[in-house]
Amino acid sequence: MMVTLGDYVTRVYLPFAESTLRFSTASNYGTMWGKHFASRPHITRKLLGDVRTSDVYAWLGEIVATDKTENGETLGAATVKRLKSLLSGIFTHAVDLGYLQTANP
Repeated sequence: MMVTLGDYVTRVYLPFAESTLRFSTASNYGTMWGKHFASRPHITRKLLGDVRTSDVYAWLGEIVATDKTENGETLGAATVKRLKSLLSGIFTHAVDLGYLQTANP
């Protein structure tokens, strides 16, 4: 299936998260996606099947270099870990549903 990462996350993953994860976790995932990923077309328009580990590392590096906390500080290690967990969940779910035919990037 040819679907972009952005479409997959908004149409498949976030509704799945809302129906299966704790409310706070699903809410945080939606907020993190919106704040750190959704505004970046080079991420959201990437075809899900074309995402590689190197892409994920580059995205996280970009986010750490440019995004700030509400206080204007750089993102902490705990935030980066949560971003990685979000991405891991997204890609694991995509593999489980057959949207992604490769290993979790």
